[in-house]
Amino acid sequence: MADGGPGFVSVLHAQLGGDLVAATVTGPTGEPVPATILVAGGTAWVESAQAVGIALVSPEARDAMTMTTRGLGELLMMAARLDVRRIMVGVGGTATNDGERACWPRSGRPQRAACSTQAPGVWQG
Repeated sequence: MADGGPGFVSVLHAQLGGDLVAATVTGPTGEPVPATILVAGGTAWVESAQAVGIALVSPEARDAMTMTTRGLGELLMMAARLDVRRIMVGVGGTATNDGERACWPRSGRPQRAACSTQAPGVWQG
């Protein structure tokens, strides 16, 4: 069981196998950070904490009101370009408080998100 925070993609990869796709995205304070997309069984799995995680920000720089989710949007765009039928996002461990509003414009199209009642903390767009 996972809350979708740090380690989400690693745990899924250990259980599902699949291919890991390396990416570089904008971190919560605007700097480039590495992230990984797991592609398994026609699904791309992304971990929000890799792109906008609180662990990426030093304690003295933590200010949720100034952090951005832009990197998560970039990660979702990269996942959308892969040969997958759906994208699942593990949500947890983030440093942001923008309601993901910086994330969605990066996709270039309207998004639909629904919380899975069978797997709380996992969002499907």
